[in-house]
Amino acid sequence: MNTMKKNSMNRASRAARQVIRALVLVAGVAAVSVGSGCGNSDTNDASVSLTADQAVARKHSFEITTTASGQLEAKDEVEIRSKVESRTTIVELVKEGTRVKKGDLLVQLASDQIEKAIVDENARVQSSRSDLVTAENNLAMQEIENESRLRKAELKLDLSRSAMNQWKEGDVKIRQMTLELDVEKAERELKRAEDREKLSEALNAKEFLSKEDLEKDRIATIEWRSAAKKTKKAREVYNEYEFIKDEKVKQGDVADSIADLARVKLQNEKELAVKKADLDNKREQLRIRETNLAKLQDQLNNCVIKAPRDGLVVYATSMGNGRWDQGSLQVGKEVQNNEQILSLPDTTEMIASVKVHESLAGRVRQGMIASVKVDAAGGRVFSGTVDSIGVLAESNGWRDPNLREYTVKISLAKTDDIAALKPSMRADATIVLGAVDDVLTVPVQAVFNDGPVRFVYVVEGSKFARMPIHLGRRSDVQAEITGGLTAGRVVILREPSAGEIINRPWNPAELTAAGYQLSENGQPMEANAAPEGLVRGNQGPDLMQMKAGGGPSGGASPQNRPSRSDAQGKRPRGPKSADAAKPAETPKPADTTATPATTTDDATKSSPSKPSN
Repeated sequence: MNTMKKNSMNRASRAARQVIRALVLVAGVAAVSVGSGCGNSDTNDASVSLTADQAVARKHSFEITTTASGQLEAKDEVEIRSKVESRTTIVELVKEGTRVKKGDLLVQLASDQIEKAIVDENARVQSSRSDLVTAENNLAMQEIENESRLRKAELKLDLSRSAMNQWKEGDVKIRQMTLELDVEKAERELKRAEDREKLSEALNAKEFLSKEDLEKDRIATIEWRSAAKKTKKAREVYNEYEFIKDEKVKQGDVADSIADLARVKLQNEKELAVKKADLDNKREQLRIRETNLAKLQDQLNNCVIKAPRDGLVVYATSMGNGRWDQGSLQVGKEVQNNEQILSLPDTTEMIASVKVHESLAGRVRQGMIASVKVDAAGGRVFSGTVDSIGVLAESNGWRDPNLREYTVKISLAKTDDIAALKPSMRADATIVLGAVDDVLTVPVQAVFNDGPVRFVYVVEGSKFARMPIHLGRRSDVQAEITGGLTAGRVVILREPSAGEIINRPWNPAELTAAGYQLSENGQPMEANAAPEGLVRGNQGPDLMQMKAGGGPSGGASPQNRPSRSDAQGKRPRGPKSADAAKPAETPKPADTTATPATTTDDATKSSPSKPSN
């Protein structure tokens, strides 16, 4: 960690020294003696004094950076919202900017209506509890009554079955035995009467018995004969009719008892289900009312909002998170359910949320070193690292619908000075995209272009000649020269007048050294470019030549060049600087008079009449 902080500080100081060095070169604050090619392009040993508009091509190390603007945010922030379901008003409010401790009172909301609702709901809860007790007793009584009715029905069935068995095994057999006995008795009496009648007739014939006694014996025979027939008929009637009738009556009694038992069971189940349903209903009513009471109690507790942790009090209206018609937050203000009232940012860990143009966002990586300048903190610069890059580009809205930017979060290093930072402070960040070590460089103001050819003006005597170059990586102030120019050559940092320029065609050897070649019609083109006349893809503007407004660079006059103060005072809407690859350019005939480009933070130059392709 100490090594990373040391490297970060070294890079930041190196970038600062580069800016100062470039400003000194441009402003001509100091004059140095260097080897130049004045008067002879092959001689670099002469010692001359540089003017304010001249610089020397030399080996140099610099960092490739891009700048972006945004605002500070707390890395960890707790939003305080109203959890009261209904509309309510603020009756007590902590002052904004107060540093509170965990458990301190933040907001007191009006609770009169909630307290009244709690009293009413408490009465309903007591009534529901009474109804529940009644329902439980009714269920218990119903269970007892069901048991009693079931026992009676089962007893009736048992008695019916017992009576059936008694009749079948007792009464029927006794009756049949009685009838058999009556038949047998009648038959025997008939036989005895007939024997007596015969004896009487014999005695009467011998005049030992009177006729009257004979008649009595004859009548007795007739009576017993009739009695025998009667008993037999009674036995037949019983067996064929009375037995069947009594049997069906007894069976019907048993069936009725069985049906009564089933009916009692169904009736018991129905009435028990009714009582259980009533009990469940009363229990559910009590649960609902107890839940409502508990919810109202929670709502009452939610009227008192305390700090969940230590932090700085920031009103939601100050951060633009309130309703558009809310106005300033104050006592008496009405708030809605889940409406953010304030927030508690943890200012011990801050991040800078800045916007990076979409053309450069792809080059920003998590963990890259950055420095953040905060004007509200006295212009102090804080070191940090890139924490995250937005997933999707964001539009600038109606103000510039074509502008697309990514949100980059930069985590600031914890220092003693960070306690002075607050959310929403404006922040200007410089992100280090890479470093270039010990390469040939010139100030970016010295680079011009004529069609596809990029060049510098080198000093030759009292005039200036065009020297084609091949550009490498660039920063805000320095451009890497990878071909066409040697160390020690003096270049001019402005567009010379027509009388100062040595008017001559491109030197093929110099073009080749810079990575260009002549086409069939003698026009210069990049060595790997398609021949003239072939259709090429849509080239578009050089992303590194975009102005702060997001479009290609325009005018070439010094008045149109954005100053360093302007770049730092306003959020850039396009890329400020980057080590971008050069875009493909459509070959064009070179003009005899080259025109310089507008100075941008990380771009080559193009004239207002002939913009860079």
